[in-house]
Amino acid sequence: MEEMRQLLEFLEWDRDQSNKCALHIHERADSATHCPTLLPSHGETAAFEEDLRAYPLRWVSVCQSLFNTFARQWHGVPALMSTALL
Repeated sequence: MEEMRQLLEFLEWDRDQSNKCALHIHERADSATHCPTLLPSHGETAAFEEDLRAYPLRWVSVCQSLFNTFARQWHGVPALMSTALL
């Protein structure tokens, strides 16, 4: 059961870190608009930022989906373990 708890905790942590990464990319793009070498031309800026954020945002979704699936599947395990140990 400890391994299950640790995996759920890790998935939450990884989801949060990926979300922070996506937000950081957005903030960095906003603050870097004064430096033309960091961003493409004005017409491509939104697409460029969206491309950079796509992976961490997708990973947020994957982590949340895994968390939800495992939490649902493992919901009854503590009760089952306590009755099995009696």
